[in-house]
Amino acid sequence: MPTECYLLAFIPPLPSGQSGKPDAPLGTIHYNPEVQLTLGNASWKSELGPYHIDMRPALLDYSEYRYGDFAPNGLPLVGYGKKARHFCINLAQFGFAIHDTWWFNREQIEYRNTLDALLDWFESNKEKTEQGTCWRVPFENKKYGIPAGYPSAMAQGEIISFYTRMYQLTGKADLLNTAMDAFEFLKINIEQGGVRRKDENGHIWLEEYPLKTPSYVLNGFIYTIFGLIDLFRVTNNHQVKLEIDRCIVSLKAYLPKFSLWYWPIYDLHRKELIMTYYMRNVYIPQMQALACLFPDEPLFSATARRWKTQNNPFNRLLAQVMYRVQPRLRRWMCNQKPR
Repeated sequence: MPTECYLLAFIPPLPSGQSGKPDAPLGTIHYNPEVQLTLGNASWKSELGPYHIDMRPALLDYSEYRYGDFAPNGLPLVGYGKKARHFCINLAQFGFAIHDTWWFNREQIEYRNTLDALLDWFESNKEKTEQGTCWRVPFENKKYGIPAGYPSAMAQGEIISFYTRMYQLTGKADLLNTAMDAFEFLKINIEQGGVRRKDENGHIWLEEYPLKTPSYVLNGFIYTIFGLIDLFRVTNNHQVKLEIDRCIVSLKAYLPKFSLWYWPIYDLHRKELIMTYYMRNVYIPQMQALACLFPDEPLFSATARRWKTQNNPFNRLLAQVMYRVQPRLRRWMCNQKPR
């Protein structure tokens, strides 16, 4: 088993309250450039502890209302005023930051209370079906053309990671049962209303955005894998381990397709370049965590090194330019096709 990979980070105060901004749904997020997420506790140990990526510095973005206001229950919203909504993925990641902050200072009772409030929200908003338990995204995704109420593998994986940690904190068996039910939902194919896709070579992909056309969003798939790993660490369940193995085979097959010579892309559907924030705070630490978790898979460590090298001033500038140029080129090429 790999050794723990872990770094500490500066922790701002627990955010709360409202920004006072006009009513508006979540728009473009302008992240604080000082936020630096790093490798967390990437481990196979049965005691979960902190998350695979250290998300505590992201509390600065929350405290500056970059995602949105906070509800009276102390939980973050996306958007502002009357148009603000709770978003399961945002809540799960906030939960990791809160959990890890409390983990290192058990005297912070307000952080522990916030974990309970988060759990109450997830319990109140889960959808239990014959096929498994899921949490749905409450708003339309215009970028991918998905109506409100869609399931997301990324949400499933991150909430599994949250539930397994809360199970170990509280000892409540029903929380682990819910995590297993959430795993069952990951087995449902997109055609049946789920998030699971299989390609012509038998590779599976658990889709963050379950389109009819494959989207293959990389970061969402990896967050889902982290959730499966956490579930296996707690349960030692053979079926969960088989699913992890299938996902890693698929990831190895598809990962090279996400790397351009100068910068990685977000998905294989739109093929947009990722933002600099994503490169520094998502792609690199995710790949570093995978390198720790799977030390016998050289592709992950090599990709982590490659992306870390590419994250230099010249490549960042080139990526910023191409991020704006590529959509125009794509539209121009479409207009050149014969009618």
